[in-house]
Amino acid sequence: MQRDHLFIGLFGVLVVNERLASAYLDTWPEWYLISKPALLLSIILYFMAATRRVKHPMRFLLLAGFMASWLGDISLMFQKEDEVYFLMGLISFFLAHVFYILSFRYWFYDNHHIPLIKKQPWMMFLLVAYALGLFRLLEPGLGSMKIAVIAYMVIILLMVVMALNRFAKVSRKGFALVFAGALLFLVSDSFLAYNKFAEPVPMAGAWIMLTYSAAQLLIMLGGLHELRVHARWRAA
Repeated sequence: MQRDHLFIGLFGVLVVNERLASAYLDTWPEWYLISKPALLLSIILYFMAATRRVKHPMRFLLLAGFMASWLGDISLMFQKEDEVYFLMGLISFFLAHVFYILSFRYWFYDNHHIPLIKKQPWMMFLLVAYALGLFRLLEPGLGSMKIAVIAYMVIILLMVVMALNRFAKVSRKGFALVFAGALLFLVSDSFLAYNKFAEPVPMAGAWIMLTYSAAQLLIMLGGLHELRVHARWRAA
């Protein structure tokens, strides 16, 4: 829809604005304090407006996930001041993934397709191998955060698996958008974790925010598409 294209353009402007604000953080911190929360806030407001007539549990679960992510963004802005803010951000994003997982459980096609992970178990092995490899790189620097990071890695892997299992259960477009978003979320968090606990990544802030912003946008657009399909099916 044209409105979606307009929002994607606006969101791109907000991402560029956030990156510019980050570059001038030391001289103009107030700009950054406004620009970063504006990213998820724009997604929340657009999703709420675009689905205002839809009364489906998936809508409320996705909104809860976006709101938890928004709180996580705000918490991580202050992590350099106190490590407790990083933990608060981790908890917020953990909850966001729980809400995303619950929302992905709603499959709108009443068919008998076997979940993709059961048909192609090597995909699960690949994800687990990736997580184990990343954890091995992070472990020496985790310290007291080891349990929290393990829990977070488990929940984000479950989120990706649930997004993958929507294959053939929802529309192709809805599946592709959400699964791409889930993968980008995993990539973004991998950058963040490696940069924090292993060694600095060149241009880490840019890589983290670009992949994260794209992830949230794609999940929102995928969920929006499925809710529109559901609304048309109900109206038919």
